[in-house]
Formats: sequence, structure tokens, C-alpha cells
Amino acid sequence: MADPYIGEIRIFAFNFVPEDWLACNGQLLPMSQFQVLAAVIGNQYGGDGKTTIAVPNLQGRAVADFGSGPGLTPRKIASQFGDTTVTLNYAQMPQHDHDVTIKVSSTTSAGMTAGPATNGTSSLGAVGIPVAGKPGPQVQKAYGAPTADVTLSTNMSPEIVGYAGGAAPSGAANPHENRQPYLAMNFCISTAGNFPIRQ
Repeated sequence: MADPYIGEIRIFAFNFVPEDWLACNGQLLPMSQFQVLAAVIGNQYGGDGKTTIAVPNLQGRAVADFGSGPGLTPRKIASQFGDTTVTLNYAQMPQHDHDVTIKVSSTTSAGMTAGPATNGTSSLGAVGIPVAGKPGPQVQKAYGAPTADVTLSTNMSPEIVGYAGGAAPSGAANPHENRQPYLAMNFCISTAGNFPIRQ
């Protein structure tokens, strides 16, 4: 195998760091001990550039080419972008609806009284609902007598009002996983070898 360039990154299938290489884990290095590597990569991956530099951190990251291409935004070398998790907002959710189901029984329940319908509505103006097993206009009122406005909640009417999305009821964000499938490998950077010469 040819000698590597100083600052070259290779992927190894074994779980240790070879001699004259360092793990690409973002570690800080003293410039006094790694002067040639510092001359090649500078402190664009971290460190103050005076006494320390850092190697690239590829833990849990995919790599991308720097520069730009047709239809792509420019990427500066050593820049980090992308998110491991994402919380969708309302505009990003697929269009969907929420069905409302009204249960009808032959018995009168709280807030619902049986009575004759007039033109498809009850005497209180509620939409008439046929009562099972009773022919004709006999209905069960879906609503009770008029009262002050009431805001429905999941505690009052879980069958009618329910939560949608992962942020309710506390409002805390529940982001979803946004990473592509990965295979864990051993990324290492060379600290010895040939000094890379510009073309």
C-alpha cells in the first residue's frame, strides 16, 4: 500500500487505530506535537489554531463532498449541516382529516333526550338521529337544552376531541428520527506520510 498523505482519512474494518493514524472523533491535539498535520488541515475542525487543533469528528455523521453542483447549495469544507432529528410543523404534515363519530343508543343519556322530530330535527333544533328499532320520525336528540358556550376537551369528550400529533398535550416537541441507515466503521486520519502538494 502506498504511503498515505498527511491528513488523509481512510475507513478501516477493524476496531483499533493503526500506528501513525488518529481516530476521527473530534479530539483536540497540541499543535506542538502535530505541526505538519496542523499545516495541512488548520483549525477548521476545531481548536484555537494557536496551541490546539482538532481532527474531524465523524462519529454518527455521513460525509458529503464540498463545493457546489447544479441545483445544489454550496458547501464549505469542514462545514456541518443536517439534523439528526426533525419536528414537523403543521404545514409539513400530510393532508389528513379527523372523523367525528356520534354513538346512538336506544336509551336516553345525560344531555340527550328522546322526542319526536319535526322535519328531521328535534324540538330543540338538534339534528334528528333515528333510534334503533323504532320506525318513523322517533329520534334521539344529539344535543341538550341550550346552555352557555362550552369548550370541548379531551377530558370531557375524548370520542369527539382528540390529540393529533406528538406535541400534545404538554406542548413539548417530539422529533422523529431523520438519519439514513448506517454501518459503523472506523474512520482514521493520517498523521504521517507524504505532504500533500497542491496541483
